[in-house]
Amino acid sequence: MNSTALMMYLTANIVVTAFTAFFFWKVLKTPPREDHDDEHQGPKTFDAT
Repeated sequence: MNSTALMMYLTANIVVTAFTAFFFWKVLKTPPREDHDDEHQGPKTFDAT
C-alpha cells in the first residue's frame, strides 16, 4: 500500500470514528424531553377509513 492510499484510509477511518463519537456523546448528554399533558389536548384518534 503506498503512502497516499494509507493516508486516505486513515483519514476516512478517523472522520467516521469522530462523527460516531460526536453523535454518541450528543445522545448521552442531551437531557430528556419534558412530558406534555395529553389530558388537555384530548384523546388521540386515528381514522382508519
